[in-house]
Amino acid sequence: MADGTIDEVRAMGRRESGARVTVRGTLEQAQRAFQGLAFVTRVEAVAGAPLAGLTALRLAFDGDAAPERLEQLAAACHGARLPLSRLEAEATRLEDVFADLTESAAAPPPAAS
Repeated sequence: MADGTIDEVRAMGRRESGARVTVRGTLEQAQRAFQGLAFVTRVEAVAGAPLAGLTALRLAFDGDAAPERLEQLAAACHGARLPLSRLEAEATRLEDVFADLTESAAAPPPAAS
């Protein structure tokens, strides 16, 4: 059972914050654009680009998805001449934390050796 404030319970979850981004370009171009941002820990392609030539991405952050970080993502796209079609913060949802906590509580303990 988890106990604490909503923020403390969220911190118990395994999910990280980040952003959903769609750019007109490739995964490699996006990775190059975001590699200089210290808070970006991972850039991965996800399904869901609405049109040909667009790449939908999930960026994982070290820390929260503050507005200043989203602005830095937009600036990185602009600096890399990578047209930005979508930029949306993706914070840890309480429902996801609950699912993670109940899933891990239901998992059998590892076998002793």
